[in-house]
Amino acid sequence: MINKWINGCNMTFYQNQLNFAVWCASSGCGVSLEHLNTPRNLLSSVFKFYIYYQVLKLLQKMSCLFPGESLFNATDNHVNMMAYKKLCNEFNVNVNSDFRFKGRDNGGLGTMYNYVTKTGYRPLTGTNYNLSRFQFIQQSTNRVIKIDYVLQKNAVDGWMQFLLDKSQGFPQAGAVKIDDSIRAYVYCILGSQAQTRSNIMKSLECQQNLDLLESHINSLFSIPESIQKYQDAMSNTGVRINYAVSIGLYMIPSDPILKVGVAFYFK
Repeated sequence: MINKWINGCNMTFYQNQLNFAVWCASSGCGVSLEHLNTPRNLLSSVFKFYIYYQVLKLLQKMSCLFPGESLFNATDNHVNMMAYKKLCNEFNVNVNSDFRFKGRDNGGLGTMYNYVTKTGYRPLTGTNYNLSRFQFIQQSTNRVIKIDYVLQKNAVDGWMQFLLDKSQGFPQAGAVKIDDSIRAYVYCILGSQAQTRSNIMKSLECQQNLDLLESHINSLFSIPESIQKYQDAMSNTGVRINYAVSIGLYMIPSDPILKVGVAFYFK
């Protein structure tokens, strides 16, 4: 397994699948940390939703299994390589690009540990893995050091290194995906509001927006279908669309809080 990781960016590793999806959704679409960390709360919410929504859609498009699914395997996960190559072509990136996490020990491979009597497991820091020197053997020798396991402590957040720091604008593919996310964002919020007169953040009834989101991610809606759902959600709540996410993108309500009263309306 170690050699499999070292020898190249093998896309059967789930972390590589996730890193690739994050790169596509952020760097590939011109969405950066500036958008995610903006002090404008509504704008930050929209783009954080966008990253979550698009990463899941990209993973689903590659037929990747998710943690918690019965057949999920972090080191040998299912992936549709034909779909992966199509996405590489869409985002103009080489299919042999490296999406491995390269931080900390062993260039991202992880920290090696071996067991020492009366001390316990100790990390072998400051040294790089070499098959001729480090091996999974019963006992260390003069030439070979025994290792018991390798642990990737920092790989959990490794996807963060694939986020874009500063945006140079949205390419066409990025604008299309951002628009798709904006429509889903409005649909999920307003779709759940359509059946309740309570504050969107406090109503237990509104927890159904999570179900709407999962349904939206798992469904292969065409652009016309997505637009129709967006328009239906607005029509059913009488919302006023008055907030521009960016020039040329779909607009959203600036105050998605449903008032309690005889009629449904937004202030």
